[in-house]
Amino acid sequence: MQRWNNYLQSLGLSENEAKIYLHTLKKGQQTVQQISTGTNLSRVTVYAAIDTLIEMGLISSVQKGKRKLFSAEPPERIVSVAETKVKKMENMINEMSSHLQELKLAQSGDKPVVKFFEGPEAYRIVNEDLIETKPKEIYEFGNIEELQRIYSGEDKKISEEIIDKLDQFFKGSDIKRRSIHVGSHDPERFVDKGDVQRVFLDKNKYKFYGDIFLYKNKIWLSSFRGKQISILIESGLLYDTLKALFDISWRSLKK
Repeated sequence: MQRWNNYLQSLGLSENEAKIYLHTLKKGQQTVQQISTGTNLSRVTVYAAIDTLIEMGLISSVQKGKRKLFSAEPPERIVSVAETKVKKMENMINEMSSHLQELKLAQSGDKPVVKFFEGPEAYRIVNEDLIETKPKEIYEFGNIEELQRIYSGEDKKISEEIIDKLDQFFKGSDIKRRSIHVGSHDPERFVDKGDVQRVFLDKNKYKFYGDIFLYKNKIWLSSFRGKQISILIESGLLYDTLKALFDISWRSLKK
């Protein structure tokens, strides 16, 4: 009977519920006390299990005088219960499939997390997050002169503190860094220092006054003209998209 015990439990019955059903199937009509004695289960456990079995249609009851007797429904009822569960599961699978995209968007890394920052303090937040994240690759498309302009005045202290931390962070690391910069150097110049490679573009040709920073599924977008605004987006899908665009630009500029 162990096989049928396993079948019943696979339908969602507990071990005790399966035991009580099989007991009453073999013994016929019995009182709760008789079932309790025959299964070595407490009356409280038997009452709770019988309620579930009656609800599933696997046990029925009959009143005989002052006694209430319980008996198992025919074994065919087990198959009927299984078929009902299969049908409900099929309906659930169809419903789940129709709403699958909703869950995929909620999946970590797919549903974007967006954070908004204002002012030069964002520079500290970006780089502290970079140090904490410890990425293996960093990609940047930014305007060097605009960055230097912002952090050369009253915010110079923020810049110097962060630069010191970054120097320590990058020292001896094998992090691959690729940058496309506007301004500050001769245009179309390519600098290769192994793990650190940069391409410099003509600032008069490319009117770009912000920064795009990519690392480990994170995207930082910053604007340096007017009120400084920085946006952090955490999204694997968006990261892959912008990384692909960076790679296309990088290959084109290195030719």
